[in-house]
Amino acid sequence: MASISKGPNGNVTVQFVAADKRRRSVRLGKVNARIANEVKIRVESLNALAVARLPLDTDTARWVAGIGDDLAAKLATVGLIPPRVTRTVDQFLSEWLDGKKAAGFKPTSLIA
Repeated sequence: MASISKGPNGNVTVQFVAADKRRRSVRLGKVNARIANEVKIRVESLNALAVARLPLDTDTARWVAGIGDDLAAKLATVGLIPPRVTRTVDQFLSEWLDGKKAAGFKPTSLIA
């Protein structure tokens, strides 16, 4: 179960007990009560799935895909979602090509 706390300066924090039995906090900043409550519900869902070691359901996965990078980084820091990897197409192709070279592909196969 998660809880919402509001600091004296108006910043909102969602706190929950993670799978490792430690209390974790996700600081949301200055947001309204509706947004804080929705994030709280999603944090509860993500935490329950993490404790049970189950995959994300479709609705929760869609929500995680739609959130901003800042909130995603905060959720990843507390272990609720895996960290997002941001790469350019050039970086992706370079890593892919390096992997193929390391696997022993011949030069003509790499050109093809």
